[in-house]
Amino acid sequence: MPIRKVNQVVALFFIFILIFVLDILSLHRISFALQSFFHPLTVLPLKSRIFALHILEGIKISLNQNNDTVMERQIQSPSEGSPVLGLREQYIIIAGDSKPGDIAVDPDRKCLVGIVRSSDKQISWVESIFSPQMAIQVTVESSTVKTDGELFFGNRLRIYENIEIMGFEVKISDVFPCGTLLKNLGFGKLGTVIDRDGPYYVIDNQFSVPSRLVIFPGY
Repeated sequence: MPIRKVNQVVALFFIFILIFVLDILSLHRISFALQSFFHPLTVLPLKSRIFALHILEGIKISLNQNNDTVMERQIQSPSEGSPVLGLREQYIIIAGDSKPGDIAVDPDRKCLVGIVRSSDKQISWVESIFSPQMAIQVTVESSTVKTDGELFFGNRLRIYENIEIMGFEVKISDVFPCGTLLKNLGFGKLGTVIDRDGPYYVIDNQFSVPSRLVIFPGY
C-alpha cells in the first residue's frame, strides 16, 4: 500500500478515536447530535415503504371485499379451530388444512400467533411471530399520538419516529394481511411498550403455547 494511503488510514483512525473519547467525556452528546442529524435520512425510505404497503393493502381489500364476512363467520363458532399438535423450533404444528400465507390466531387469548408456511392438507406448519425471521407491521399509539413500526422476535419493536413511546399500545397495522379485520374482531393488540433494549423497544408480549388455532385466509 502506498505511504500516502497508509497515512490517510492512520489519520482517519486517530480522528475516530478522538471523536469516540470526546463522546464519552461529553456523556454521549456527540453521538446523540449525529443521530438527530441522520435519523430523518433513514426514516424517509422506511416511511415510503409503509406508505406503499398501505396502498397495496387498500387494493387487496378492495379486491377481497367478501372475505371479511366469510372470516367473521369462521371466528364466531367456539368449536372452530385446529388443535395444536406440538412445537418444532419456531414452528407450531397444527392438525388441519391451510395454505401458505394464511394468518393464525389464538381464539382463547385473542392474539396473533403466526403465519402458515406450509401444509400437506392434514398438517400445517405455522411460523410463530417469535421467530427470528418474522417481522410484523404495527402501529404504536397513545390517546394522542400514533406512529408506524415493525415488531421483531415477537416483543422487540422498532419505530420510524424519534419520539418517546414508553407505555404506548402496540397493535397490528392495517397493512398487515387481514390487519383491519383482526383488529375489528379483537385480535389487534400485541402488547404495551415497557422497556428499551438498544435500538429496540420491548413490549410485554410473551410466548405461550396455544391449545388451538383459528386460521384466517391470507390474501
